[in-house]
Amino acid sequence: MSRLSRHFQTPWAWLSLVSVLALFGMASWLFLAPPESPSEMIARNDRRLRELQADTQTAKARVQTAEQALKLRVWETDAESIAPSALNVVTQAVDGHRLRLGGFRPQRPADAEGLQQVGFTASVEGSYPDVLKLARTLEGSDNKLCVNMLQIAAADESSDRVTASIGLTAFRPLNPGDKP
Repeated sequence: MSRLSRHFQTPWAWLSLVSVLALFGMASWLFLAPPESPSEMIARNDRRLRELQADTQTAKARVQTAEQALKLRVWETDAESIAPSALNVVTQAVDGHRLRLGGFRPQRPADAEGLQQVGFTASVEGSYPDVLKLARTLEGSDNKLCVNMLQIAAADESSDRVTASIGLTAFRPLNPGDKP
């Protein structure tokens, strides 16, 4: 056996040979491939510029749509003014669903990503279907409250009466002068 045939009996030797040949092929392609003409480069860059401009316009339209949707859910007043308005919304919704409002407690505001979250907890009593309808009404887009919690417990075993705690959140823009 020759020295060369003994050397290429291991898989690592073959792998090394294939790697060297691949590197030689890539290097020769770099030197032998025809260069791109200036007009082709300009055309390619113009296409890419048009694509980027179209993507930018699409992103701007999506941001505008998101801002419009956000305006429907964000209160433009100070945190102290939200509680009476939220209580009014909850009271009207409770009255419209034949429920009894047992309590309405504001929570401590929390800051998150440029918005202030003002939380409330409402306690209501009534029938189970009416409580679910109330939660759907409060979550509706015609008011600016978001339901973030719904806990329901049976009030009486002999009827469909339940007591429910409904967690609500109102969002408002966080102004630089606001205290945390």
